[in-house]
Amino acid sequence: MDKQQGTRIVNEYLNAIMQADLDNIVSLFSDDAYVYTPLQGRNLPPDEFFSMLFEASAEVKIKLIDVFLSAEGSGRIAGYFNYSWGLPNGEKVSFDAVDIFELSLEDQKIRSIVAIYDTHVLRGIGEEYKLTENVSDD
Repeated sequence: MDKQQGTRIVNEYLNAIMQADLDNIVSLFSDDAYVYTPLQGRNLPPDEFFSMLFEASAEVKIKLIDVFLSAEGSGRIAGYFNYSWGLPNGEKVSFDAVDIFELSLEDQKIRSIVAIYDTHVLRGIGEEYKLTENVSDD
């Protein structure tokens, strides 16, 4: 995979998020794919994760900063971007993030995404919009 292919895949993914297009974004993933985010703290199927995200979003703007390819030539790429998140209550939050994509080399479908970002500014938002995992101390 070259940088042009990697950038195309990341841009398709980010555009689907900005358009809140669940069908389109799910079509980018393989059947057994998952998404892992720090707020959830667990692997979720793409349809479940993005349904929650879109429900908690009024407007999203994403600016791609860079795309990185695996040094090993694998199907791993990373997209580094700024995420401006408009919430249903009118609040806006902006943060930088890196999503690490594991792709199938055969069909270039996304097998997994691991999101990396500082959750400090997002903790209260995640709880309000049920984007965090509720773990009991029992």
